[in-house]
Amino acid sequence: MAESVQHADLIIWNLVAFFLMLFIMKFVVWPKLYIFIVKRQKKISDLLRIYNKQNEEVAKLVERMKNENEEAIKRRNIFLSEAKIESKKLRDEMIQKAYLESNVIVEQAKIEIQNEKRKATLEVRKNTSKIVSKALEVILGNTIDEELDRKILEETEKAVRIIDQE
Repeated sequence: MAESVQHADLIIWNLVAFFLMLFIMKFVVWPKLYIFIVKRQKKISDLLRIYNKQNEEVAKLVERMKNENEEAIKRRNIFLSEAKIESKKLRDEMIQKAYLESNVIVEQAKIEIQNEKRKATLEVRKNTSKIVSKALEVILGNTIDEELDRKILEETEKAVRIIDQE
C-alpha cells in the first residue's frame, strides 16, 4: 500500500507540475508564440496577396503580349502578301515591257534588213545593167548610144524583177 500512496503522490506532483507549466506557458510563452504566429500569418497572407496581384498583372501582361504578337503576325502576313502581289505585278510589268521592247527591236531589225536588201538589190541591178551594157559593146564592137543603153537597163531590170518574184 505504501507503494500505491507513493504512486498517488507522484501523480499529484506530476499534475501540479503540469498545471504549473500550463499556467506559465499560458501567460508567458503562449502570448509571445501567439503574437509571432499572428505576425507570421499576416506576413504570409500579405505575401500571398502581393503574389496573387503580381500573378494577375503578369497574366494580363502575357495576354497583352500574345495579342500584340498576334497583331504583329497579322500585319507581317498582310505586308508579305502585299509585297508578293506588288513583286508579281512588277515582274509581270517588266516582262511585258521587255517583250514589247524585243518586238520593237525585232521589227526595227526586219526594217533594216529589208532596207539593206533593197539597197543591195538596186546595186546588183545597176551593176548587172552595166555589165550587160559593156558586154554588148564588146560583142557588137562599138559603143551603144544612150537610148539603147537605157532600154537595155530597163529590160535587164524587168528580167531581174521576174527572177526575184520567182
